[in-house]
Amino acid sequence: MNLKRYVDAGQVIDEMAASPPTDLLHGNVLNGMCWEVYEASIKPNGDIPRELIEASIRGSKKSCELDPEANDKLDTLAHLIGVTGDLNRAIELETQAFERETNPTEKSIYRKSLEKMRAKQRQ
Repeated sequence: MNLKRYVDAGQVIDEMAASPPTDLLHGNVLNGMCWEVYEASIKPNGDIPRELIEASIRGSKKSCELDPEANDKLDTLAHLIGVTGDLNRAIELETQAFERETNPTEKSIYRKSLEKMRAKQRQ
């Protein structure tokens, strides 16, 4: 992906985060876009500009505001914050998602994410 596409993606995320939502779908789409940025950032050679990560964090925070009980959105925010190196905050958010989750499958996913974050923190 070239730099222009990164800038465009960051602008779209910021515009969505700033616009008034029409329904929960707005938050779901925003969260999905932010998760895609996270996934791109962890790939080999995933050199994502800091501005795009920051836009994704803003977008992820907005999706959490729109649906505060949705653990998947909190999970996305935790992962994005982890990319910035703030593992303490990432672990705090992922712990919240883990503790609130009632679905055993999702809870297992959050537990594994927590384990990876804690291992990275110990490095």
